[in-house]
Amino acid sequence: ATSRRNRSGSSYVLIATAHTDTKLTPRLTGYWSCAWGALAHTINPTWVALHASHGIETPESKAFMRFTVLSSDLLLWLPVCILFAYIHHRRSDWAHKTTLIVGMIMCPSLIMVDHGHFQYNGVSLALALAGALLCTMSLPQPDA
Repeated sequence: ATSRRNRSGSSYVLIATAHTDTKLTPRLTGYWSCAWGALAHTINPTWVALHASHGIETPESKAFMRFTVLSSDLLLWLPVCILFAYIHHRRSDWAHKTTLIVGMIMCPSLIMVDHGHFQYNGVSLALALAGALLCTMSLPQPDA
């Protein structure tokens, strides 16, 4: 999926075109990337111009991409890691929970791939872990 202005020019939508492969990007992470693309377009439209933006590696575009990945991790991955530690390690002491959280967020492979190649794997991991947490939680049952 890709980010593009719609005909009115007012909002971004995910669209499948001959230039995209929707099998490569899961929908939710695609929408997340689309939101960052909309922000990038407001800052500098050349960063996300179709075809013309391929290979752009200005210091500003790199800083923006790094910002998006770090922000994504802080907004999604970190809170889900904290939630996981507190839900599934409820009886553990503070030091154990902190070690677990730091180990999860400082995973070398995640840092090297996401922060080095500007990918959003932390978003996918956060969504998957949040889904797993919801499946394991005891939620109130609706009245039958």
